[in-house]
Amino acid sequence: METLLQDLRFAVRQLIKQPVFTGVSVLTLALGIGANTAIFSAVDAALLRDPPFEDSQSLVVLWEQNRELDKVRESVSAANFRDWQANNRAFKDMASWASWGHTLTGIGDPEEIETVRVSGGLFQLLGAVPLRGRTLLLDDEKAGHDRVVVLSHAFWAQRLGSDPEAVGRTLSLDDEPFTIVGVMPAEFRFPGDSRVALWLPLTFQPSELVTRSERRFNVLGRLAPGISLARAREDMGLVARRLEGSYPSTNAGWSVEITPLSELMEGTARRPLMVLFGASGFVLLIACANVANLSLARAARRRQELGIRAALGAGQMRITRLLLAESGLLAFAGGLSGLVVAVWGAAVLSQSEAAQLPAWTVIRVDGRILAFAAASTVLTALVCGLGPARRAARPDLRGAIDRDRAPRTVAGRRLPLRNILVVAEIAISFVLMVGAGLLLRSFGKLLQVDPGFQPEKLLAVTVFLPERKYAHGAPQTAFFDALLERARNLPDVVSAAAVTTLPMNPVGINYDLPFSVDGEAPEAATGAPRLDFRLASPDYFRTLGVPLLRGRDFNRDDRHGTPPVTIVNQTLARRFFGSSDPVGRRVRIGGGIGSSEIVGVVADVRHDGLDATPSPEMYVPYAQYPHGGMTLVLRTGTDPHLLAGSVKGAVLELDPTLAISQIATFPQILSNSVSGERFNLTLLGGLAGVALGLAALGIYGVLAYLVSLQTREIGVRLALGARPRQVLGRVLKQGLVLTAAGVTAGIVGALIVTRVLTGLLYEVRPEDPATFGGIAVTLFLVAALACAVPARRAARVDPMVALRSE
Repeated sequence: METLLQDLRFAVRQLIKQPVFTGVSVLTLALGIGANTAIFSAVDAALLRDPPFEDSQSLVVLWEQNRELDKVRESVSAANFRDWQANNRAFKDMASWASWGHTLTGIGDPEEIETVRVSGGLFQLLGAVPLRGRTLLLDDEKAGHDRVVVLSHAFWAQRLGSDPEAVGRTLSLDDEPFTIVGVMPAEFRFPGDSRVALWLPLTFQPSELVTRSERRFNVLGRLAPGISLARAREDMGLVARRLEGSYPSTNAGWSVEITPLSELMEGTARRPLMVLFGASGFVLLIACANVANLSLARAARRRQELGIRAALGAGQMRITRLLLAESGLLAFAGGLSGLVVAVWGAAVLSQSEAAQLPAWTVIRVDGRILAFAAASTVLTALVCGLGPARRAARPDLRGAIDRDRAPRTVAGRRLPLRNILVVAEIAISFVLMVGAGLLLRSFGKLLQVDPGFQPEKLLAVTVFLPERKYAHGAPQTAFFDALLERARNLPDVVSAAAVTTLPMNPVGINYDLPFSVDGEAPEAATGAPRLDFRLASPDYFRTLGVPLLRGRDFNRDDRHGTPPVTIVNQTLARRFFGSSDPVGRRVRIGGGIGSSEIVGVVADVRHDGLDATPSPEMYVPYAQYPHGGMTLVLRTGTDPHLLAGSVKGAVLELDPTLAISQIATFPQILSNSVSGERFNLTLLGGLAGVALGLAALGIYGVLAYLVSLQTREIGVRLALGARPRQVLGRVLKQGLVLTAAGVTAGIVGALIVTRVLTGLLYEVRPEDPATFGGIAVTLFLVAALACAVPARRAARVDPMVALRSE
């Protein structure tokens, strides 16, 4: 132990004497260990930990699906959910929930807040215990008993000041009183995400219990004791087939998919997280190789010291332990600094919605993460120090004394390992840069996709009308008519319109309805095709910039009591009418819409995302089928942000109790629609940039050390007539040969590794030649720059000074 303490004290003194070496090494390791630990914290929280609920292994999520219609993991209709509850034999219990919007009044200005309506038994199903009061009960679902609310911890703390007497107070939601019955602890985040403020009872409306085509609810179940997942799938398959036989118009072809809650990440963030974790591991390897290279150079400069130690009787193990003590101290300092990077990175990941993590995921640096960081630090110390220490522990005693022989010996014996490390750095950097380059090209192609409309200078404003105050029908139409009129009269507004759901916007309501062409009612047709159904006002297509291909737009005469009309998109027209003109033809739409005449055809709009194929869509006039939730679209002649206050004022003038659910420009909406792709690109690109910088540093370090060893040789060459240009070229050639070897190895590795990116790319192949070629050229340019400084230094060697110094 005393010897070890001596080694550590000596190592500290040695590292303090060389602050540049120590600082560069610690910073390099901090970046590698910190990035690796931060991303592992996300992987651990999302993929390795069980969901934070009681007996989470028996919790599953249930979906409806129809493979023929390409409907996978669809929400569930209320009627089907009730039948699932009553007829299954595999589940101990089931519960459902759906996100909702409510206007909070009585606490400052009216504000739209995130709420979730849940079955009364959901909290018990999860084993969730409230911080104060109680959770929702089954009796709370009954009409007349459903005016109760459970608060999130954030809402309780921020809005009510953590009032210990909050339970029993009332909140005003949509101008109706709700009694606070409980407060959830800070860590509870399911269902919904961290923005959910309140949980309310889910009371199904009578219409929802008979309309099986309106699929809008999420379902969670707990398997009964002794029931396997396979048995539950078999049981629910029987239930689905019975419903298909009883309700063919809405349930034909529909089955049940069951996914364990712990595996809900599959297909969302699992692949991106694992790709990023692998990339961060590569960065740590590059950092280790860089520090190992620096340690080799430092050990070579200490050859006389180590030779003297060996001559005085120090064995290989003793010298190895001494050098490992130094690398251990470097790794320890790098690990501590890396923890700072990891804590910051974990905070960034936890606050990023683009990370697509489950709602209940809490990313934190706890004991598990500290253990991972400690293991990474120990492994780093061994990787960085063991190779250099073992080589340095076998000093050439003659070379340590004979200065004429020493440089050649060091160069001949020790430089190849440094070359191998640099080649490995370049190869790994190439793989990471190719991955980032593929994502960049994919992202660029995605942004070049025509969304089907003109997003510039568009403002979107979403308003939901409370049902109690605005009855279905004329009151809803009258409100939006008045709001549109006020919006059109605002300064700098070119045109204004309204629609139920905007393209690529999660705020709104989507309808998926069956329909038929000139035939029987779709409710009576087994396997009737389905379409996306939207309500729109006159001028919607002109305001959005969607081309009208045939027929006419809606006008102000298309109102309740006039013949029903509809406008279809190009995909629907092509798929169901072929080359014939659909204008004037009639369609029958389910969901109570009925027969309608097609009066126009518009171009396709990519509603589900820039990478999504347009599906059949139909628009009907909102005045013929009133709706309580609409999004205003305003095309402006100036910056649309400047109109946000005016639009909000127009809403409050009509009803001071209303809140705006969303106000955003279309460029913001488009940007949010690709936030996941941008998140992956940013992180992988950042890691690739760090790897490139470390690889350049490695090339520079090898060549600078090589030049220092060959100072005498270079002086002799220059004294014998060699030109500085020849010396410059010789050094550059050595660096570029290393780069070529690294790029060659990197190409092979990238062809194998980048296949994992297949599901993350859009119209770009993993082996894209342009990306590979561009990254190779970039690496050669960076390598040339890294070679330039030592090469110029070699070319400027004064022969007399070099020979005299030897």
